[in-house]
Formats: sequence, structure tokens, C-alpha cells
Amino acid sequence: MPPGRRLRQLGCVGRIRLSPGDSRAMLGGSVNGEDSKRGQTLFVVDDDPAIRRALFRLARAMGYGAQTYGSAEEFLAHPPSTDAKPGCILLDVSLPGLSGLELHKQLREAGWGVPVIYVTAHDDPITRAKIEQTDAAATFAKPLEVAALLETIGDVFERTSGVERNGLPEPVGRGTDKNED
Repeated sequence: MPPGRRLRQLGCVGRIRLSPGDSRAMLGGSVNGEDSKRGQTLFVVDDDPAIRRALFRLARAMGYGAQTYGSAEEFLAHPPSTDAKPGCILLDVSLPGLSGLELHKQLREAGWGVPVIYVTAHDDPITRAKIEQTDAAATFAKPLEVAALLETIGDVFERTSGVERNGLPEPVGRGTDKNED
């Protein structure tokens, strides 16, 4: 089935839109992505439960594994295993407590090379400048453009599959911002 049709069935047209209900129950399958078709997992760190559900559903609909976290502290307390499968972190910049930027810095200092894609509701020059100082693969402003986000996630997974260091994918470097026309 073409991705666009599958997204429309899930209620995602153009921008992330939610349907009522718990995405894990509606989609079934493993929360940790072990049954994903591609063996690749998207780790979503966002304090907004609606965004987490939508991105979880989107990842699962596209055949990726997915894990969600409501805060940077939750991510650090229950870090995902990326053994033998590439991962990508979709990270909200503004989180309560430890920010997305601070989490990213801590992960790099700890040797975690998993690629990061930032999402932000605060798309201003100061935030952009801070993100540009990182090795983020891309940045997206909320509301998220689904097609561009999926393309970027696919590109990141394609570049990281099979390139591993210490059981974790190497950083992919800075990509282009797929959200600007």
C-alpha cells in the first residue's frame, strides 16, 4: 500500500493529526520495535503525549519500531537498547527539566552516536542557532510536515544501517532542513 494512503487511513494528512485511543493498542506489535519490518527503531522524546502517540503511530505505520519517552530524564532512566538495530532519536528541543539540547549533549559525551532529529514549537533564531551547534541530522518546526519528516527519517536510517561503533550507529552529521521550501 502506498505510504500516502496508509497515512490517510491513520488520520495523518499533511500534518500530524491524532485519532482518539491508545496508539499501542490500535497498532499492536512490540513497543520496543523488535518486530519492526526494517529492524530500525525511532526513539521519540517529547513532553506532549499527543505528539508522542502520533509519532509512535506514524513510525509503526511505516514499518519502524518505536519507543516513546515523556522527558529526557525518562529516556536516561530507561535507555533503549540499540544492539544490532539502527536507531534515530526524534527529540523535542523544549522539555521540562533537562532540555532536548542538554540530553543530546549528554548522549554524545557518553559516546552515544545515534542520530538526532530535532522538533520544536519554538522555531526562532536563538533556538536554531543552538541546534546548529550540534550534529543534528535535521530540525522540524511543529506542526510537523509528515512527508518531509518521513523522508528525513528514511534517509537517516539508510545512512546508519550497517555503520556501527560500540553497538551504536555513528552520527550522520548535519543534514538539510527538510521543513523549509
